[in-house]
Amino acid sequence: MEVAPRYRMINPENVTSLDQFNQVLRSLLDGLRSKAASGGSLLKFATGNTSAPDFKTLYGLVQCTLDLSELQCNDCLDTIAGRIPDCCNGKEGATIEAPSCKLRYEIYRFYHPSADELTPPSNDPATTKGKDGNNTRNIIIIIVSAVVGFVILIIFISIFLRTRKFKEKFEGNFSDNGPYDNNRNLILSSLAPYVHINNGGFYNTSIGQDLNQVYALALCRGDSPSNESCNNCVKATSQSIMTQCPYQKEAFTWGDKEPPCLVRYADHSVSGILDLPPVLVEYVGNLTDLVKSNLTEFHQTWVSLMDGLVKEVSMGSSSLKFTTKKAKFNTFQKIYALMQCTPDLSLGDCDVCLRQSVAESQACCLRTIGGNVQRANCYFGWALSPFYSPHTDASPSVSTTRPQINSTVDNYNGMSTFQKYDSLVQS
Repeated sequence: MEVAPRYRMINPENVTSLDQFNQVLRSLLDGLRSKAASGGSLLKFATGNTSAPDFKTLYGLVQCTLDLSELQCNDCLDTIAGRIPDCCNGKEGATIEAPSCKLRYEIYRFYHPSADELTPPSNDPATTKGKDGNNTRNIIIIIVSAVVGFVILIIFISIFLRTRKFKEKFEGNFSDNGPYDNNRNLILSSLAPYVHINNGGFYNTSIGQDLNQVYALALCRGDSPSNESCNNCVKATSQSIMTQCPYQKEAFTWGDKEPPCLVRYADHSVSGILDLPPVLVEYVGNLTDLVKSNLTEFHQTWVSLMDGLVKEVSMGSSSLKFTTKKAKFNTFQKIYALMQCTPDLSLGDCDVCLRQSVAESQACCLRTIGGNVQRANCYFGWALSPFYSPHTDASPSVSTTRPQINSTVDNYNGMSTFQKYDSLVQS
C-alpha cells in the first residue's frame, strides 16, 4: 500500500461556515471510507452526498485499488483524508490522490447519479454459498455477481480516469453531434500544426458563430525541444481533452506529455483574460535529511528564487513569458524552478497568476522534493533535481520574424484565426 499522495484542488472557493462544513465533510468521508473498504475484490468504491451549510449539497467519492485488504483500504483513505487540513482546509472542493487510493468532494455532483445507488459487493463471489447447498444456484450467483461486478468496475474505472487529469469548470454542457460539439472537435483537431516554438509556442483561434462559437488556444512549455515535440504534445492533449471532457463547454489541461503543453477551449473569448480557478497542484516525495538539517536556509533560498522568477517571467514579451532558474542552497543540492505564463497576459496578470501558484505550492508542498501548479494561464514547477531541458537555464530566444499562417485552417466556414501578429476574419 502506498499513501504518499499528490493532490489537486479543483474548487478554490472558500466555505462560509468552516467548522460546520468540516464536520459534515468528516462524517461523509467516514461513511464512504467504511463502505468502500468493505467492498470485495471486485470493487472498492463508494459515492454519496449529504446536506452542507448554506443550503448546499456536498458530494463525495472514494476508491481503493483492488489489491488492498479492507484494513489497508481503510488506512489508505484515512491517511489521505488526514491531509485535507494541510492542503484544502476551508475549500468547497478538492481531490487527493495516492497510488493506492483517492478521494474527492465537491459542492456539485461530479459523478454519474447512478453511482449513489450501487453498493460494492461485501464478499467475493467465489465464496458465496446458498443455505440449501444447491450447487446450481451457487454457480448462477457466482456468474451473475461476476458479470455485474465486472460491469460496475468498468463503469467506475472510466469515471475514475475521467477525473484524474482534467480540470473542468462545469459551466454548462453541450449535446452530442450538435454545432458546438462539431466546432469544438474541428478546432481542437486543427491546433497542433499551428503551434511553433520559434514564435513562443502559442496559438490562439476560434471557430463558429454566436452561441456555437468555440475559442481555443495551445501553449507548449518553453523547454519543448523541437517543433515536432510541441506539435505531438498539442495533438495528443487535444485528443485527450475531447475524450475526457466529452460535454463540458469549457475545459483546460496541461496533459500528460513531458514536457507538457496547455490546451484550452471555451464558449467565450479567453484571450488576455486572467482565470485563476480552477487549479491543479501536484507534489512528490519528502525532504531528505540533508535538507531537513537546515530548513531555514532552504526556505529562504526557495522563496528568493521564486520571487526572482515571478518578476522575470512577468516582464517577458508578448511572444514569450517563460524562464527557468536554479539556486544552490547547500554544498550538495540545488533548487530547480520553471515558470511560464500564456503570452497574452499582461505583466500584472502574469505576476498575480504566478504568485498565487507559488503561495499554494508553499502552503502545501514545501516539505516535499518537488511539485507543480497548473492553471489555465500559467505553469509553475520546481524540484530538487533537474526536470527541464538544460539549455533553458538561459532564457530562450524568440524569433521576431512575422509567422507564416497556413491558410488551410482559415478556410473553415465561420472560423476566425488570430495570433499576436494577425487577425484574419472570414466573412
